[in-house]
Amino acid sequence: MPSRPLNTSVYRTPLLQQVYLLLWIGLASYRILDNLDGRQARRTGSSSPLGHLFDHGCDTLNVFLSGLNCTAALRIGSRSFYSIGLVWLVAMLQFFGATLEEFFNGALNLGYINGPNEGVLLVEAMYLASFVFGPSIWEAPLSIGPWQIRRCELFFWVLFPMSIPLVLTNYVAIWKKAITDNRRGDIVASLRASVPFLLFSFCMVTWQQTSTAFEKHPHLFLWCAGINFFYLISRLIVAHLTKTEFPTVMGVQLVMVVGAANAVAGMSVGSEDGLLDQYVLLWLLLGVELLVNCRRIMGMTREICSHLGIECFRIKSRGLS
Repeated sequence: MPSRPLNTSVYRTPLLQQVYLLLWIGLASYRILDNLDGRQARRTGSSSPLGHLFDHGCDTLNVFLSGLNCTAALRIGSRSFYSIGLVWLVAMLQFFGATLEEFFNGALNLGYINGPNEGVLLVEAMYLASFVFGPSIWEAPLSIGPWQIRRCELFFWVLFPMSIPLVLTNYVAIWKKAITDNRRGDIVASLRASVPFLLFSFCMVTWQQTSTAFEKHPHLFLWCAGINFFYLISRLIVAHLTKTEFPTVMGVQLVMVVGAANAVAGMSVGSEDGLLDQYVLLWLLLGVELLVNCRRIMGMTREICSHLGIECFRIKSRGLS
């Protein structure tokens, strides 16, 4: 039986303050390069659906990894609902709403306040504050009337009322365009397309709340959920590029369903570790996800390169003219 390391300390134990500076440098560099890649592709004549897929695919991986780093930097702790809630709210919900709008409207029109810009800047500010003042500032309690709340928890409740309206604007934009273009069926279609994400979210929160999987193995749990989210978003991006329907039911959704069902079944018999061993199950489910995603990505990349006559990581000289 493999050993089961407890990884919860990384979410409560303060790291060297220089680590938070590196997190800020990494996220700031990513934000700048992410804004430049489209212009560079147009300059070199290398803009293609493959670049669009790679760009959004990397963004999808980055959002849940940034959520993980944000949770660790705030020292919320893996036992708290705030930890998984922050990853879902700051990263996954915002990105899904933006991608869904792009799928239905053909383009994403960012508002004056949006997640990719102001949201990222807010996280960068949090990293800098952790570097300058130390991460312990987020655990200091605050008194709000008769209630006591830690600053890290307050950070969540500040983001929550800011994030929900931003996602609602994505749906409003879809519905407005549907009415303007006399495509009222898109209103129902947008709700139907949200079903996979709602199922994913329900299973992730249920799994986390009814077992010790996230408490004992937070990295493994978030990688399992994050790769599942990556598959869901990548399918939505491909549907947008190919002008095809986004499926409501996908086989990879079973990964989260199995994890949540195992946790609930374990709770019903008084076990917080599930009927099946959580550590082994997480590795098995993550392995399935990685296999499915790698096979799919390699197949799509070869097919697009062959169809467009381009190379994956090399720009042909004629594109520089």
